[in-house]
Amino acid sequence: MLVWRLCREPYADLRGEGARLYGGRWNSPGHPLIYTASTAALAVLEIRVHLDLPPELLPDDYVLVTIEASDLEIEDVTFMPADQRVFGDTWIREQRTPVLRVPSVIVPENKNVLVNPSHPAAVGVHIVETRRFEFDRRLWLPLRDRWASRSVPSPEWPIKTDRGRGSGLVIFCRQDGTPPSHVIAQMVGRAKIVQDVVAGLAHQLGRHTP
Repeated sequence: MLVWRLCREPYADLRGEGARLYGGRWNSPGHPLIYTASTAALAVLEIRVHLDLPPELLPDDYVLVTIEASDLEIEDVTFMPADQRVFGDTWIREQRTPVLRVPSVIVPENKNVLVNPSHPAAVGVHIVETRRFEFDRRLWLPLRDRWASRSVPSPEWPIKTDRGRGSGLVIFCRQDGTPPSHVIAQMVGRAKIVQDVVAGLAHQLGRHTP
């Protein structure tokens, strides 16, 4: 079984020292634990959600570590315990298995894989590959920039409006009249405001309104 860990280079080992010093979701400080993920993508996502720095200020020593953890006994957690730390600390202390497989809080359908380096059977765990990792800056784009970075929809996606009692909805919909796929903006106010918004969007598309 291959698992992945994204971390800074000083922690790219199998000691679980970072978790021992600072603790984690499934362990208290003082208990070494190796946090890994069942996929490389999940490993990246698990780190990204905890980063509060812009990408240009991130340290440049992140590495993606591929770890082999085959032929080890695994305890599967199919539910989320009320107190994950208490559950994890008990599992570590009792040395029930070398590996604990738990649901990801971010994507419960995927699994995080925890390795207890203090377990006698954990000697079978070893690093297969370590490579430099650079975050894709699109992971930091706000929603408005994501839309701005895309090309403007082609003419077969005309603007239509739905007005009523001084409010309007600006949407893109298909020419064949099928339901809209993206609501671009919703304006509440006088019909004139909505008309101005529609005219502005139509101008961006190189179209004109009657």
